[in-house]
Amino acid sequence: MKNILKRKNKKKPTELEEEKKFLGIIPKKYKLLTISIFFAAFLVFLSITIVPYEFYGLFIGTAVMVGFIPYSISTYLNKKKILQIEDNLPAFLRDLAESRKTGMTLPQAIYKSSKVDYGALTPEVRKMSNQVSWGIPFDKVLQDFANRIGSKFTERSVEIIIEAEKSGGALADTLDSVARDAHLIKESEKERKSKLSQQAMIMYAIYFLFIAIVVSLQRLMIPMISSRGFAVSTMDPAAVIAFYKNLFFSMIIIQAVFNGMLAGQIAEGSPVIGLKHSAIFLTVGVIVSWLMIF
Repeated sequence: MKNILKRKNKKKPTELEEEKKFLGIIPKKYKLLTISIFFAAFLVFLSITIVPYEFYGLFIGTAVMVGFIPYSISTYLNKKKILQIEDNLPAFLRDLAESRKTGMTLPQAIYKSSKVDYGALTPEVRKMSNQVSWGIPFDKVLQDFANRIGSKFTERSVEIIIEAEKSGGALADTLDSVARDAHLIKESEKERKSKLSQQAMIMYAIYFLFIAIVVSLQRLMIPMISSRGFAVSTMDPAAVIAFYKNLFFSMIIIQAVFNGMLAGQIAEGSPVIGLKHSAIFLTVGVIVSWLMIF
């Protein structure tokens, strides 16, 4: 079992993988991010070339939100679907093992499971049932399923089952064992996330404290500049005020993006998943900035 887990699944690029590319270069899963970044870059270009400096903050903030929020929402929804599939995978494998133990053939066992509600996993089970009924080998069906999901957790479970089938072992016992181990892994992951989620909440407190400090600095400095009681009184006060407003706003935006990614790394082990926190921070930061700074 340990040797199977340690083996790396080395794949060569296939025609299907080549088709899953946007513009022939970028994987399609980054299609939304690519479009968002292009549009955000266009807004930044407008702010530099056309927009008056008083509105730099508005355009830059909007550009960052356009670049991050759509992709963060898409990533969050996709990750949520994958987690639901992973949570229901042990139950599916357990039912498959029980059906095999009763003497059912593999197509019959999968067909029976396709009638059970496994949440987000149900469409995938039905697709596997159709593929097996068409005569596609079981290992090929499982491998295609793992590739569609794109989850390391699913890939490891599928690899063990495929190797056990190829070696001629008892498939029902293997399915039962994998289901039991997968359930234990998911339970331990839930326990870890429940503990680390408290640490992620600290990042929210840090960000809100940071906003309060920035707003306090702005409220302290702007009146001093406006009254020409500052060291840069020889400069145009309006230009200096606009500079500091945009500077404070940029600080809030940068802090929002990276604070959210750090919260995602702490709570869920992935900075990309943390973009959902960045989206929340960005929204709050932009609203507070336009109410309290601009």
